[in-house]
Amino acid sequence: MSVTNNTYQIGTLQGNTTFYDWYVKENNEIIAKLNLLRVYGATSGDGILASTSSSGLLSLSIGGTAGLVSSGLSFNGPITFNNLVNLPNVSYKITGLTSGTPGISFGMPMRITTSGYTAGRANNQENAETIGIISNLDATGIYLTLMGKVDGDFSSVNGGATLSAGCFYFLSPSVTGGISTTEPSVTGQVSKPILLGLGATSGVVFPYRGNYLTSSAGASGATAPNRVYVLIPGAAASTQFASGRAISYNPNIEEFVEADASSNREWYGGWFLSKSSTSGSLSNEENFVVGVITQSSVSGADLLVEIATGGEISLTQAEGVYYLSQDFDADVATNLIRSSNDYSGKIIGFQVASNKFVVVNNPKKSSGVFGVSALTSSSTSGQTENLLVNGDFAIWQRPDTGRDTQYTEIGDVIFADMWRRQDGVSGGTAAKSYYIQRQEFADIQSDVEGDPKYYIDVKGLGLSGGTGATYGFGTDYLTIGHVVENAKSFDSQTITFSFNAKCSLANYSISSYIARYNGTTLIDYNEMEEHGLSTSWGKYVVQYEVPTLPNPGSPLENDYFEIGLNLKPLINTANTNSISLGTGLYVSIASVCLYLGAITNPYDYHPPLQTRLNKCRKLYYSTYALNQTEGSVTMINKEEPTYNVPSHIILPNGLCKFIEWPFELRTTPTVTIYSPKTGTANDAYNRSSNRDLRNSSGTIGYNSQNRVAVLGVDTLLTDATKDGIKICVSGGAVNYDNVFYHIVADADYPI
Repeated sequence: MSVTNNTYQIGTLQGNTTFYDWYVKENNEIIAKLNLLRVYGATSGDGILASTSSSGLLSLSIGGTAGLVSSGLSFNGPITFNNLVNLPNVSYKITGLTSGTPGISFGMPMRITTSGYTAGRANNQENAETIGIISNLDATGIYLTLMGKVDGDFSSVNGGATLSAGCFYFLSPSVTGGISTTEPSVTGQVSKPILLGLGATSGVVFPYRGNYLTSSAGASGATAPNRVYVLIPGAAASTQFASGRAISYNPNIEEFVEADASSNREWYGGWFLSKSSTSGSLSNEENFVVGVITQSSVSGADLLVEIATGGEISLTQAEGVYYLSQDFDADVATNLIRSSNDYSGKIIGFQVASNKFVVVNNPKKSSGVFGVSALTSSSTSGQTENLLVNGDFAIWQRPDTGRDTQYTEIGDVIFADMWRRQDGVSGGTAAKSYYIQRQEFADIQSDVEGDPKYYIDVKGLGLSGGTGATYGFGTDYLTIGHVVENAKSFDSQTITFSFNAKCSLANYSISSYIARYNGTTLIDYNEMEEHGLSTSWGKYVVQYEVPTLPNPGSPLENDYFEIGLNLKPLINTANTNSISLGTGLYVSIASVCLYLGAITNPYDYHPPLQTRLNKCRKLYYSTYALNQTEGSVTMINKEEPTYNVPSHIILPNGLCKFIEWPFELRTTPTVTIYSPKTGTANDAYNRSSNRDLRNSSGTIGYNSQNRVAVLGVDTLLTDATKDGIKICVSGGAVNYDNVFYHIVADADYPI
């Protein structure tokens, strides 16, 4: 029998087998089969390790005994996987850019040009053509990730902040190489999603197409910057959500409202057609208008609705001003009424020409609360907007007032934006022990709802023990209050004030209060309620009817409403208990909220950070990022400032530049200019001479011009208004020099 390469079993010899049978089996079967064995040794190579043992066992491993590949593997042919494969990302290496290249950092979105790779920016179509982000960089090059998961510190490209899980980050239109949770919305910019946050230091890169934002009236779908798209659950069979109708959303209203039966409206998961109401349980309904429906389509049992929240849409009707109907019936064509000279509903938009309707969704407010009271017999009311801009202490532009370290000075002080401490404890420094410090919650905590990031610790001990009365304060008051514009805010209206607090020692109390000021003059003070604190976090809710403000006199340019907490009960108890000034007795405060109306169980909510920051900057505007310190050095390297530093180029007969504030400030500000190179106040950095203006004398610039900075004479002259600032370089620079400076403009209320 012949021997082949296939499996073949050699037969067994018997006791009566002849010698000749042995001979045939030995030569034709056994020896022939053994000669087919060709493994005499093993050779390693290309990332595969091979070895043989004395027993003839052959061992193979990829990348070592641990099964890990520590060096690269290369394949010349296709690779096929029959099961799941964990690929972290899709990246490639770029040479020519390294960890030492100026202006290059981890997480930066990059684009490619004819001259190489550069950082992207969403200010126009060309600059926004990014292909990935930098996921690694060293002395030999950088790695660009086109798609997939990336881990690292994104703070350098995210305005100093870490990532937030579940948030999309867009290519920034204002910072080259930056990302932001705020989607670009200005015509001419590009809305390009870059990254989805998985955690503080982790995100997923998506190769999404950028959307160029135009003002075309015919724009639809994702190309229009004034649209939102909503999937309304279970509404596929509804005919109510038609083009040209205003639509509202309130998460507390998910089903039929008995008080609204005459309107024949349908309710789907909080979505319903809009109308204006002036009385009863629906009196505040108009505050929940989202926009005007432009088109809709069925998606299974749901309805996909396109809603214009602002700007121009295609709609044909008579020209004029359109407002919400008060007695809207869903059986008629529209809930928008054209004005005849008098109207009381909320203005939605203007028909300006044939097929051109401009949605404005004017934020007209009314009293009352629209919500749960219409649905149940409970005393709980629906919840409106949180009216405290910085109730979570997230915005703290003045870094030396307790943001990073304890602020231990006594006296009145503005610390976090919109927050001020008024010191009414008599006695000097020796009789007081104060501090304010912002603290950060653990990443996972359940003591305070809404998952705030920060809280503050406030200590205020004083030994005067006064009991006199001035506007209800007494002589021992220490208030921590949040500002609301206009002293007459909430006159004769019911408000709901809530906060979370605890005390380092048991059996101490604080009081909630409102106060009205005109500058440094207290107009009136009203205590709402005293709150006993425990050593664990607790939530405290107060409903209060605001008294009508007494005649405050004039002028009222600096008048404001203040609401907050008074440590007077704690101070009095501490004095009664003979607590020494050195005792660690302090109050922790978190997530402070203010709502219009009587709300029994309000949920802590704080609007998006950028929206609130813009409101804070009307009182205190700074070009420093939130994580930077005023007067600090903000340079990428020895010559290049960070991207958030304003600048201007000195031109012949053009030593001055006018910089317009992003929004009108509250009043004419007090301005301080800082050099990003050294942090020196009232000075600027001359990039062309690589030194501050005051130190530039003797250097030579364009066309052999000598720079001159006279000792003791200001190198900068400024003239600020509520609208902007004029900055003139009076020394230390010559034509075509590039001058950089940080600006801090304080337009806050005086204290």
